[in-house]
Amino acid sequence: MTDFTVNSVIETLGSLLVQETKLLGCAKKEVESIKSELDVQRKKFKASKVNWRASDLSSRMQTRVQQPKKKENAMKES
Repeated sequence: MTDFTVNSVIETLGSLLVQETKLLGCAKKEVESIKSELDVQRKKFKASKVNWRASDLSSRMQTRVQQPKKKENAMKES
């Protein structure tokens, strides 16, 4: 009777361990997939941030170039 119980428990634990291993394998793949996707999004964000800064810098430079011209035109009109 005791042998039967022990064998039954061992079989059940063995089956559960196999299932757990499969689940962990799937979870690892999912985590790797999510990590990969986050890395892609991070790269896109950095690229857009750089593009935004370049655009912002360009517009600020244009504003600074235009301001002295406006002042010169105002002085000429006076």
